[in-house]
Amino acid sequence: AADDLVLPDFLAETAAMMERFPDAPFCSACVAMIDAEGGTLGTRPVLRPMRASGYARAAEASAMLGRGDNFFLGHVTLYRRSRVVELGGFDASLGAATDAMLQRRLAVRWGFAFIPKVLGCWRMHGTNYSVGSVCAPDSLDQLIEACQRVISAEPPGLFPQGYGELFERRMRFFAARQALVQHGSGASADELATILRLARATPLDRLALQMF
Repeated sequence: AADDLVLPDFLAETAAMMERFPDAPFCSACVAMIDAEGGTLGTRPVLRPMRASGYARAAEASAMLGRGDNFFLGHVTLYRRSRVVELGGFDASLGAATDAMLQRRLAVRWGFAFIPKVLGCWRMHGTNYSVGSVCAPDSLDQLIEACQRVISAEPPGLFPQGYGELFERRMRFFAARQALVQHGSGASADELATILRLARATPLDRLALQMF
């Protein structure tokens, strides 16, 4: 992404992991979230797949996706080209989910390597392509539908059982959270209604979001 950054050690550290684990189709790391002025907002992923640098085999990767998600961040990922080509490359029709879906498809086939260290910066300024793609209900619905097609087309047994439903719930939670962060306590009734639609909120969800 043109507005994001990688740190000077990114290539050296991820390439070393790819050499150490030749079966890994990619190596990912962590990012510092920064605002438009460069101030630090936090780090991602919130839930890290492993505490120390290492390699998770395919079965482990699939089990991890059953427990959590959003482990892989595109601009701090180094790919093994041969594996990307083997899966047909990046599917640009998936828009903001292009790299995310490829990473998941790679992981459940060949695993992944991970470095629990900040090796890049994700700039958050309110007009990010990835955030903008999920903060409108219609575009979010289209994005989820496209991702569901990819997940359902995968051979049985690669993704955890029920992963399509899990992925949608997590994507909707991410979208609602981003919208809440953008609007904060100043959300109008119409904005709150949009957030509730993004989340497809249950009555309990609605109450919690309204209180927030």
